[in-house]
Amino acid sequence: GSQQYKPSWQYFESLSKETKLRILENRRQKTTDEDVSFFDSLLPHIRTFSPQRKLLLRMKIQQVVYNFAYGSQERTQEIIPPQPYQLHVNPQNGLQLIRVADY
Repeated sequence: GSQQYKPSWQYFESLSKETKLRILENRRQKTTDEDVSFFDSLLPHIRTFSPQRKLLLRMKIQQVVYNFAYGSQERTQEIIPPQPYQLHVNPQNGLQLIRVADY
């Protein structure tokens, strides 16, 4: 006997609910954006910050992204004045906000 061809959507509809969920979850995991994963990995650390430090971190991240995307540090200094904290990348501990001496 000949086997009848089923379009993929018909095949999908014939599967059990558990199998459908597993397929959809696997598909979602494969399409996870590496940039989103990077920022998700920072969330446990950021959630421990006070609202003031979170705001400062957001400004610093925006400043770094702006500099990488659009150019020099000079233009950014006009937009965001120097802060009493600096963002440092430490190979052992990751990102750190360090308070600098009052100026």
